[in-house]
Amino acid sequence: MKLLQSSWTEVLTLVLVYRSLPKLRKTEFCLSTFLCNEAEASECGLEHFFEKCMLIVERMERLGITREEFLILKALVIANSDCQLEEFLAIGKLRENLLSSLQDAVNYIRCGDANLHLQSLLLILPSIRDADTVLRIFWRQIKQDGQVPMNKLLIEMLEA
Repeated sequence: MKLLQSSWTEVLTLVLVYRSLPKLRKTEFCLSTFLCNEAEASECGLEHFFEKCMLIVERMERLGITREEFLILKALVIANSDCQLEEFLAIGKLRENLLSSLQDAVNYIRCGDANLHLQSLLLILPSIRDADTVLRIFWRQIKQDGQVPMNKLLIEMLEA
C-alpha cells in the first residue's frame, strides 16, 4: 500500500502521457471524453505540467512505445517508489523481475538495437518523476489556498 500511496501521481502521469498518444496537442486524462489542451491547462494553472507531459509524449511517440512496454513501465514506477519499506529484499527482487521482464519484452518486440530502445524507455522515468513533482506542487498549492474542498483521502495521498 505504501508503494502505491507514494507513487500514485507518477502512475497517473504515465497513464495520462500514454493515453495522449498519438500527440494531438491535447492531453487526455482518465476518460476519453475529457480533453485538455494547452490553453485550458494554462487557464487552470497546469501549463508547466502540460509542457512536461507533452515532451514525454513526444519522446514516447518517437520510441513507438507498445502497450506491453507501457504496462511494465507502470509496474516499475510503483516498485521504484521512494518510500520506507520493511520488506526491502522483496521489493528489490520485484524490481529485478520487472527490469528483466521489460528487457525480455523489448527483445521480443523490437528488431535491431533492443538495448538502445530499453535504455531510451528507462530514460523516460526521470521525466515522469519531474512531471510528478510539478503536479504535486500544484495540488499542494490548491490545498494551501483552500478555495477547493479536498477529500481526506486525497490529502493523505498528497502527504504520503
